[in-house]
Amino acid sequence: MAHTVQSFMQQALEPYLKSHRLPRYQLKGASRLRACRTAAMGGHALYCGNGHFNGYWYNSCG
Repeated sequence: MAHTVQSFMQQALEPYLKSHRLPRYQLKGASRLRACRTAAMGGHALYCGNGHFNGYWYNSCG
């Protein structure tokens, strides 16, 4: 698995929050980073002109 900010947030945020408090705006940002480009953000399927499925891409948190 690649080491990314998102993978770090998914693994470390919950344990960190058990002993630390964050302001609401930081919790909101952390939540968005954890969900970015996952099924939680929704996604879209792409098809070629002939109707063949090319893949499914998850939406970004922006």
